[in-house]
Amino acid sequence: MTTTTTTTPDHADANPLLAWGTLPAFDAIEVAHVAPALERTLAWSRDELADIEAHAASLPAEALVARLERLEDRLGWTWGLVNHLNSVRTSDPLRQAIEAAQPDVVTFQSRLAQSRPVYLALKAATEAPGFDALPPAVQRVATLNVRGAEHSGVGLEGEALERFNANRQELARLSLAFGNHVLDATKAFGLTLRDKADVAGLPASLLGLASAAARAAGEADATPADGPWRVTLDYPSFVPFMEHSERRDLREQLYRAHVTRASAPPYDNGPLVERILELRADQAKILGFPSFAALSIDAKMAPGSRPSTRCSRTCAPPRTRRRSPSSTSCGRSRARRARRRRSSSGT
Repeated sequence: MTTTTTTTPDHADANPLLAWGTLPAFDAIEVAHVAPALERTLAWSRDELADIEAHAASLPAEALVARLERLEDRLGWTWGLVNHLNSVRTSDPLRQAIEAAQPDVVTFQSRLAQSRPVYLALKAATEAPGFDALPPAVQRVATLNVRGAEHSGVGLEGEALERFNANRQELARLSLAFGNHVLDATKAFGLTLRDKADVAGLPASLLGLASAAARAAGEADATPADGPWRVTLDYPSFVPFMEHSERRDLREQLYRAHVTRASAPPYDNGPLVERILELRADQAKILGFPSFAALSIDAKMAPGSRPSTRCSRTCAPPRTRRRSPSSTSCGRSRARRARRRRSSSGT
């Protein structure tokens, strides 16, 4: 007989970030909800993990997997909503709330991933004679959790464990900063078009969106019919423009702005990438892997990092020159015509 935890905020209050198991009420979520929701979610999660650990050895594999899934889903639901809102409706107060809560979230995630009682119970379950008779989903989740724990440092101790967890905290901070740079660089770009020839081919929905963006940028008289129109790198603007615009030069300008986001001051992600690579290499070294590529491949279907590298180099076409997105399909068409001509001429 297992016990249940005493702290379960399913219906604790009206905080929309605690309404687990429901459709998110995005219009009701405010920055003020973030800190209390995460504090209560983490408190419940710690209590739940302690109870799971106390009974892990005696729990059937299916019950253990179900409780772990519930634990991970609840924190993931609240934390995921907060980060999703940051990606679509970012603000300085929301970023500050995320930055304040992130260390505690990462600490708990490390605690869960490195739980020895949970790992040993799952490991024993995967090696038990009746494991193959369990539902395939249970087998899969248990196997992945065992491997995930090993990749998360469950076997580490002392200084190695401290360094590993410190790296995880820094990686989380860098990842957040990386994403914020991309968001800021995206918002910083805008292409204002004033000639009707510049918007040839664009659907009415995009003209309406682009004129609204122009008005928001200070063009008070902008209309869908007469402009001006402001195209941005936000997907509702960027994607339909790339699909429908008849102006190849403008498509190229927008495409280059999109693929080079956050590559120059003040939103340069270059130094962050370099530090992320250093930390990933150190994490792999601590775990006994020769490289981060080897650590990453260990959780995938590929037999190793070298075969994967050979495959990517074999499949990728040689880059002899830069191609714009509109020239790629044209280039393939020219190549097909050339092959047909050679075939018909016997060469």
